[in-house]
Amino acid sequence: MFSIPKTHVLTVTRLSPLALMAFFVLSGAHSAFGQSAPGYQAPRKLPVKEESSVTKAARGQAPLAKVYTHLKPDASRIKHLPALSQRLKRSKSEKLLQVGVVRTLPSALNPLTDSAMYSIAEGDVRVAAVRSEGARYMRVLFKDFSLPAGARVFVYSKSDTDAYAGPYEGRGLWNDGTFWTPALRGDQLIIEYLSPAGKQSNDVPFTVSEIAHIYKDQFTPDAAGACNLEVTAPWANVAKSVGMLQFVTGGLVALCTGTLLTDSNTNLDHHVLTANHCISSQSEAQSAQIYWNYNSGDDPLRARSLRSAQT
Repeated sequence: MFSIPKTHVLTVTRLSPLALMAFFVLSGAHSAFGQSAPGYQAPRKLPVKEESSVTKAARGQAPLAKVYTHLKPDASRIKHLPALSQRLKRSKSEKLLQVGVVRTLPSALNPLTDSAMYSIAEGDVRVAAVRSEGARYMRVLFKDFSLPAGARVFVYSKSDTDAYAGPYEGRGLWNDGTFWTPALRGDQLIIEYLSPAGKQSNDVPFTVSEIAHIYKDQFTPDAAGACNLEVTAPWANVAKSVGMLQFVTGGLVALCTGTLLTDSNTNLDHHVLTANHCISSQSEAQSAQIYWNYNSGDDPLRARSLRSAQT
């Protein structure tokens, strides 16, 4: 079984060995409920007024670069990977839709030595960056993540600064020091690490040695063309229970689908059912990111889908 914080990014606590397995999901901005037939009407929710990134940054809920625009990485210290060859894009699985691969950096990123450091009112901010040339989207794998009290990390896209993930605190998303960020648009991601005033340390707070390079635009219609049909109106509400899962497995990034199930107690974590050939291990489940309410032409990777405090 899986559980996740109040965000669009999956989190997991236990894994069932069943061929079809369930995991818990709490949707964020868009709620979804499992249904089994047309006619079910999901409860309507009032729209939530979106706060500005500057307001959120002041509360520690958005990158400080939204307030201090001079916070930039040192161009000479950016971890860079060249364009991906066609050979590396070749599919490695017959059962999964592969959209990307995991790549290893030439040397692990150390935020204390591979960053630009700025002193601001909130404390010391170190800004680092990783680039995988030609990537449509990227994900970062944090290891040995252990921040002092009050410290936090955000990751955001250089090309779309309104799309960011975090804040990450303490031992990270799973409280074990290892976790993947969600996919963010572009081939360069910025890592912002705040160490509060008076709490600076020489201990390395985390390392990054691997990234996920997503080369296929998962939201663009594929060659199947007319075979991919929109959900017809009678089933539109039922379709809200189906989500697209993106996850890391065996050195590649893959897509599958899952179905949100109805729970008799809607105050508890909800269950999502998927196939064992999609996700069959704890690490795969913890890497999973889920997209709800997606139709052709939508852009679920915009900021509001990702800006969730993963705590």
